[in-house]
Amino acid sequence: MEYTEIPEVLKIDKPSTKFLYESLTEIPEGEFINIDKNMHAIFNQIEDIKDVAVIDVTDTYFEGKSLDVKKRKGKDGKFRRLVQIGLATSFNNGFPIFHKQYQGNLSGVHILKDMCLEVKEMGLNSVIMDRGMMSLENLKLISSLELSLIAGLRKNNKLIENFISKLDKEEIYSLKNMVRLKNTKVFIKTFDYLNGKLILVYNPSIELIKKNHNFEKGLDSPKDLGFSLIFHNTNYSPEEVVKKYYEKEIIERAFKQMKGILNLRPIRVWLTDHVEGHIKICYLAYAILSLMNYKLKKIKVSATDALESLKYGYKVRLFDKTNNFEWNLIVPLKPKQKNIMSALGVVYKN
Repeated sequence: MEYTEIPEVLKIDKPSTKFLYESLTEIPEGEFINIDKNMHAIFNQIEDIKDVAVIDVTDTYFEGKSLDVKKRKGKDGKFRRLVQIGLATSFNNGFPIFHKQYQGNLSGVHILKDMCLEVKEMGLNSVIMDRGMMSLENLKLISSLELSLIAGLRKNNKLIENFISKLDKEEIYSLKNMVRLKNTKVFIKTFDYLNGKLILVYNPSIELIKKNHNFEKGLDSPKDLGFSLIFHNTNYSPEEVVKKYYEKEIIERAFKQMKGILNLRPIRVWLTDHVEGHIKICYLAYAILSLMNYKLKKIKVSATDALESLKYGYKVRLFDKTNNFEWNLIVPLKPKQKNIMSALGVVYKN
């Protein structure tokens, strides 16, 4: 922050990290909701963020003992005190819609119930999610909320027996059933299921890789190898559903940015308020990154690359002691930096 114009614009001295955390914890939750609404007004000028929301959950660990949370094995395989962050983003540009914090020992299935209620309250139309958050109970809940859904399902014995085992691979492995994705081709077949449709997705490339892996270990391969399941209750065609599901990596990129450049993991703070403040800082910073990514698309530069490039543009403050005169000199920007500033709508003057 000290290398930016923020302290000068706000006319403040360099604040400490503690001051920054505490400043956010002093913002009432209702006021933070208003901040979200103001951001949504900007995002909605670009994309209808209430059309399709992608939701997921990730975990991060913290060092302090202020939260009464037992240590748990995280996604990195290590045992630590964890908090979980549920995030909803728009489908096309990954604009943040809302985030919620949960205890580290709460399962994704239970988190989804709470997030779906939030989705309904905000008036969102449909959601896309990974199979890790789905259960039969959650499918019924989403149906009762009258939400449109595209979600992966875990394969269980009943689904394998009733659908995959009865399927002739030669029947599905044909040109009429093929769907082209960004990096591969898959083959699909649709069945009626509950109050929607169940799509069986067959990926022969994945099947071959896993079969060879099993052969190396001296193992036979199960019949469901290469198959995955997608449920939906939308008006989209099966091909559109499959593409939307497999192109939902927008939220994975969001978590990657939050855990990478924004330092969501690890949270090296101890007090409860500071943990919550840290998450809010990362959420707001991600909102800025997502808007930057959208504006920088036309010059094919990512927000993280832009920030790295702009680090080397700076202003020098000069002071003439003899005449008691002070002035600023901006070091001339390189062509790439000028293009970035222009794409972001920032007026640059030498």
